[in-house]
Amino acid sequence: MSSSSPNSSRSEAVNGRVVVPTGGSRRENSGPARGPAGFSATVLPCDEATKAAFAKDWKDLEQENLSSADYYFNSYAHFGIHEEMIKDSVRTGCYQRAICQNAHLFANKVVLDVGSGTGILSLFAAKAGAKHVYGIECSEIVNIARKIVKENDMEDKVTFVQGKAEEVSLPVEKVDIIISEWMGYFLLYESMLDTVLFCRDKWLKPGGMIFPDKAALYEEKIGYWGNVYGFNFSCVRRCVMEEPIVDTVDENAVSTTSCCVLIRFTWRCGSDCNGTS
Repeated sequence: MSSSSPNSSRSEAVNGRVVVPTGGSRRENSGPARGPAGFSATVLPCDEATKAAFAKDWKDLEQENLSSADYYFNSYAHFGIHEEMIKDSVRTGCYQRAICQNAHLFANKVVLDVGSGTGILSLFAAKAGAKHVYGIECSEIVNIARKIVKENDMEDKVTFVQGKAEEVSLPVEKVDIIISEWMGYFLLYESMLDTVLFCRDKWLKPGGMIFPDKAALYEEKIGYWGNVYGFNFSCVRRCVMEEPIVDTVDENAVSTTSCCVLIRFTWRCGSDCNGTS
């Protein structure tokens, strides 16, 4: 799901140029943009030399016959995305509190971290007293994670296994707890939940725990545009739906009546991802 806001750097092709708004109104005339409104760039055909230079800078493109899944995992080999997630204090702080403030649940337990990335959740679990933490990570960032674990003297507590969760094997048959930061935009984007459920069915002990073990989606009609000072602006509603704003909002700021769609990840049913509402 793509997202943008009125002030985002969303680019559009306009009359053979790319116009990137940087604030203010968008410029679409024949002359160059001036001032803070934006800038324009001419779009030219890409010759083979330019393509080769681009592929050289992006190593992923040098590999042939890559699937979309391969490109997905390769994107997580770059540190930038992990830096963005780690610096998200709402996200990372929530996991830290959930794990470290429940140390009694992690004490002497075997933990599986699905999609471990830099290993931050694995470190939280080890700090909380886990007997051992196994992290599964498909991308090359796993090599950085191993260095981080070594620098923090936790090599005897944390072990990373590189590969797809559906294809790797673990040194243990079962784990007591599964932790994972699998959530994407609008909760389910990226479809990583399927992998977490696979790991649950394969490795989680009966009565084991998943962190998080449930999630809630709240939906509400965008009803404002149906009556704007007595006029019907419903066509704007479709535009608004195409340009969602990703932001952190306090729950007290939500003034409309919402409907909760609850998904519990410890439940098993014929079609897990359909959830229960």
